[in-house]
Amino acid sequence: MAGALEFEKGPTINQLRVGGISMGMTFELTDRQVEIAEKWVEDHECPLTRYVKETRRLPALGERVRFIFVPTMLGIIAVIQCPCGAEQLLTTWDDL
Repeated sequence: MAGALEFEKGPTINQLRVGGISMGMTFELTDRQVEIAEKWVEDHECPLTRYVKETRRLPALGERVRFIFVPTMLGIIAVIQCPCGAEQLLTTWDDL
């Protein structure tokens, strides 16, 4: 088709892994974000945490909290999430 845009297709993730090239991103929390996360973990009243303390059993994956990082055009949004579903935003406009 005349005039159609053509794009060169890049390698897939599996091709990059097989070829020995690794792709990855490293995410880090600022000192302020660490303080917010630690305070939230202490203050969060979670039914799952009480269950873990009483039964000495962890969730299926063994996680106590999850850190979620969302890269955006403005910066990286950091969130801490409890396995019970409660979450706390760690990123403020000052971080972006």
